Amino acid sequence: MTKKIRITSPDVCEADAGMWSNCFRVADQVILAGMVAWDEDKNLIGGNDPFEQAVAAFNNMQALITAAGGTMKDIVRITVYLTDMAYRPAFLEARRKFFTGDFPAAAVIGNVTLAHPDLLVEITGLGFIGAGDQ
Repeated sequence: MTKKIRITSPDVCEADAGMWSNCFRVADQVILAGMVAWDEDKNLIGGNDPFEQAVAAFNNMQALITAAGGTMKDIVRITVYLTDMAYRPAFLEARRKFFTGDFPAAAVIGNVTLAHPDLLVEITGLGFIGAGDQ
């Protein structure tokens, strides 16, 4: 049986003990919890700008998938949570900074309440190491 391996990065803020894990690798699969615009010390990046927050969330995703041995090309699915659907164009612009060609399968869910009132964007992900190398 394949064991899960918790993946961390010094560039990504970890949740307090007993809360959740940001990333697991199980065989070639990488499961990413909701990435938000916090730096490694849990300071908000991007202020009230949904584009900058989305870029920061994707940077955190990239740090973890890299630590797991993959690249952003290995991400096959994302789920995006926006506190306001008016932020969708900004998210789409940020996404183009990280993906080209066949973009990941995606769902965008709007008008949600996130864990902290300053957060505007949260992105979960699923990847398979090596999937993007075809």
